[in-house]
Amino acid sequence: MPINNHRRDSHPYNHYRHRHYSQSSKSKKPWIFIIIILSLLAIVTYLYVQPIGGVSPQYKALTIPLPTKTAINWPANSQAAIGSVDDGLLTAKSNQVSKPTASTAKLVTAMTVLDKKPLQLGQKGPTITLTQNDVDIYNQYFAKDGSLAQVKVGEQLTQYQLLQGMMLPSANNYADTLAIWTFGSLEKYQLAAQKYVNKLGLKNTTVGKDASGFDPSTTSTAEDLTKLAVKAMKNKTLAEIVNQSQVDLPVAGVKDNTNWLLGADGVVGIKTGHTTEAGGVYVFASKYDYDKSHSAMIVGAVQGEPTVINAIHESRPLISQAKNNYKLSRVVKKGQIVATYHSPWGKSINAIAVNDVYVLQWKSKKIKPQIELREIMTPTNKGTKAGTITVGNISTDIILQSSLTNPDWQYRIFRYF
Repeated sequence: MPINNHRRDSHPYNHYRHRHYSQSSKSKKPWIFIIIILSLLAIVTYLYVQPIGGVSPQYKALTIPLPTKTAINWPANSQAAIGSVDDGLLTAKSNQVSKPTASTAKLVTAMTVLDKKPLQLGQKGPTITLTQNDVDIYNQYFAKDGSLAQVKVGEQLTQYQLLQGMMLPSANNYADTLAIWTFGSLEKYQLAAQKYVNKLGLKNTTVGKDASGFDPSTTSTAEDLTKLAVKAMKNKTLAEIVNQSQVDLPVAGVKDNTNWLLGADGVVGIKTGHTTEAGGVYVFASKYDYDKSHSAMIVGAVQGEPTVINAIHESRPLISQAKNNYKLSRVVKKGQIVATYHSPWGKSINAIAVNDVYVLQWKSKKIKPQIELREIMTPTNKGTKAGTITVGNISTDIILQSSLTNPDWQYRIFRYF
């Protein structure tokens, strides 16, 4: 058989195939580069247009005025305490024990009733038609020589009027009538009232078997009574009532407020009390205007004096001393740096207070500013509100001291690497 000496790749077909393959490969290379370049451009564009995200604040430490000591000369023979509506209990005479409250127990009655059946300022509430049971309550207190407001069968009183008669002339029969109307019985009232004072954290207060405080089974301390006064004066309806000098009732007629200090020493409330077992008890509220912009509602209690007159007289130096233990403190200065925003791309801007913040400070109480700042987005202009700083009921805005501009293109593209 003859041997074929021709090489396989010398065949015309093979030569054609090799040449075609080479030309095809060369023609594809430019498209590969174009695809790569377009892909890179797409990735870069995608990275560049991604949101920058927010920048969070880093708070600066504020220089807060330090507390100083306060000094109160307490009554020699009674329990006493001082507080304010804004700050709660501030100071109290030591070694207090629970004692009968007399008619200051009506603060518990009023607050428990208003917790169950609230009245907005200006509302009078439902109308209650009195029955023989209400007249019987009146007669029972009359026999015991308790404080009273005359009633009759069929008389109609609003919830607001019952509160007035209970708080101003301190009518014991009004207190029991109001409690029974609200809860169905004195026993049910007692359970509700005890639950209420427990919720307020009045650990040394026990609600007794009547709603008036005439029975010595209702006991408390000057500290707890002061805490109760804080809560009571925050109720606008009750605060309005205890600041009234008299009330005109349908049957009982015009009755004066037993709180004869009302209107003096800034006093705007709150309740007197006296029984043989309790002695004289006085819970007071006095508005202290330091200046046109700064004020405090001082509250307090004196418990266990021989008479109400003694208790009220002892309250007056306490009110005066309380006022002397306040000072005006600047917590924040206008333009003060409150926080700084540090961006990941190295740009930092400050957040500053718009105005001074002065507060009326109880000298021994630490000031605790509440600062609320938000995350800011890019870009954000100078002067943009970033938050607020609040101390008590005084606040000011916090704004950006300069603008936060967009980062350069290098950061926008390479931040993920």
